[in-house]
Amino acid sequence: MFDLDSETDPDWQTAVRDAILGKCIDIVAILDIQLDSSSRDGVVYLKCSDKHAAHQTYKRLHGWWYLTKDIVSVRFITEERYHQRFPLAVHVKTPLKPFHNGASYTTNPVPFDPSTDSIYTQRP
Repeated sequence: MFDLDSETDPDWQTAVRDAILGKCIDIVAILDIQLDSSSRDGVVYLKCSDKHAAHQTYKRLHGWWYLTKDIVSVRFITEERYHQRFPLAVHVKTPLKPFHNGASYTTNPVPFDPSTDSIYTQRP
């Protein structure tokens, strides 16, 4: 989903995460997103809340043209393998939501609560 050689915007990682979360906003089950910045293939890892959410996310993202230049290909890995790669994600249980307007994406993003929150939240 990204090309390290052509990314010039200092906030490009936020843009990638926001695009994924925006595309899957009605699924509300993505718990963690990690970009593999050492990958030349633009690999992005997602942790979903359960297998059903992972399947919904797969259907939404697989074959999607990201920025009309990159087609997204989705592959599954086990939760155990995900936690081996990203041990801080073991206890993550709160779904993520996108930021916009230059807001920073952090390792502790604002959780999405559909009963009280709007879809997009800008950090103060």
